[in-house]
Amino acid sequence: LDLYVASINGLTSAETTAAKIALETDLGELAYDGDLTLSDLPALEGSFDISSDQLAAITKLAGFDPGVDLTQFGSLRARGNVSGALDQLQLNFDEFTQKSDLMEASYAGLIDLSRTDTLKRQFTFKAGNMGNVMNITGLDLPIELSPLGQIDVAGSVEGAFDSPRINFSRLIQSSDLIKTDYSGEIFMTPEFGMRGQLSSNI
Repeated sequence: LDLYVASINGLTSAETTAAKIALETDLGELAYDGDLTLSDLPALEGSFDISSDQLAAITKLAGFDPGVDLTQFGSLRARGNVSGALDQLQLNFDEFTQKSDLMEASYAGLIDLSRTDTLKRQFTFKAGNMGNVMNITGLDLPIELSPLGQIDVAGSVEGAFDSPRINFSRLIQSSDLIKTDYSGEIFMTPEFGMRGQLSSNI
């Protein structure tokens, strides 16, 4: 652990203080460079870089059960800027990527926890077998997704976590049984709907 704090007195008296943190462990790496306020509700204003290929071990150490098998998620890298108190953080990701043999995903943009959990920016997702992906979530779906084969998605998302508007530049599903290509919008409010172009070959 490498730690630099501009003022110990300022830090212990709830004043905003410049800080640099670099942590390397078997579980991953974390770096932070910016301002830190240790008040009743700590606040951050700076840049961060986090990477790990031990997500399951980290959640177990934290006593948190995510309800999914994180060993299948492989490695995670997140870097960008953070600002605000811990309960109202604004996270602006230059990079948020997940990679494993099962799937790959990325997100670049804003997650704003100060405005009813708002998302805004670009994402990608790719998986070789949707059935295997859903198996690790533990969800009991009424249909078997393995026959759908591969999926390759890219687009943008905007809005609250529970009512996002998703615009797909591509959504391609491919298997021996069926191939589907969709581009357009999916929205959740005021009710679920789609507006775009769809083609399918069986």
